[in-house]
Amino acid sequence: AIKLARKGIPFFCPHLNSNHMEVVAPDVDWGYWMKLDLALLQHASAILMLPGWEGSPGARKEHDFAWQHSIWVFYTSGGLTEDDLVTRIRDSLEYKGAS
Repeated sequence: AIKLARKGIPFFCPHLNSNHMEVVAPDVDWGYWMKLDLALLQHASAILMLPGWEGSPGARKEHDFAWQHSIWVFYTSGGLTEDDLVTRIRDSLEYKGAS
């Protein structure tokens, strides 16, 4: 996230937006937070899957949603450096006319 910010690339981290909301608002269903997350994701140019994403039901749902909606999906496990990932994410923004 820091490298993206330093390059002026806008990003959104759903984990930071609704992390532990089950503690803050235990009466609000997980599905609500997931629906909110996907509503924001639909406007994204790309998504970056972090290590261990396969073990997270929410991350798997985001991954599938991105593929279904032609949102570029990048993986940290692909052998690319952080700088390579930042460049590819920037390029995806330019490709979709979002920069």
